[in-house]
Amino acid sequence: MTEKFREALIDVFCQVLEQIAFAFGEETPKEELPSDELANYLHCEVGFRGPCKGTIAITLPFEFCKELAANALGIEQDEMAPGMAEDSLKEIGNVTCGQWITAVAGKKAVFDLTVPEVKALNEAAWVELRDSSSSIAMLVDDVPALIGVSVTGDMPE
Repeated sequence: MTEKFREALIDVFCQVLEQIAFAFGEETPKEELPSDELANYLHCEVGFRGPCKGTIAITLPFEFCKELAANALGIEQDEMAPGMAEDSLKEIGNVTCGQWITAVAGKKAVFDLTVPEVKALNEAAWVELRDSSSSIAMLVDDVPALIGVSVTGDMPE
């Protein structure tokens, strides 16, 4: 991941969190990332195709996704229907991907986005993803998060 891609992803992800869910993110060193061994995590991937192709990934604890959904919808967590936590993460992933592409490729580049996919991760999968060189450690309202981007081909400038 180039430094330009990395910085743009961090900036866009933080802006999207603020705009959609009234949450605030910041990068943190991986070794300072808190670990919750009992947490279940949701991992969202959104693919893109155009002059190049790739994937944006976001991973957050399931319980925190519920909080983000409640914030975005202006409701209490106990009022949420099943699936709203997953849908909230999909929306954050989709908007992050679209805005990141515009930030790095410009407004004239044409890309197609895939439908966001969310899967559950256990703590072992979280640790493996955290330790990957392609992930960026974040704190969102002091909750651990991972973001990342992979790109195949040359991104238009």
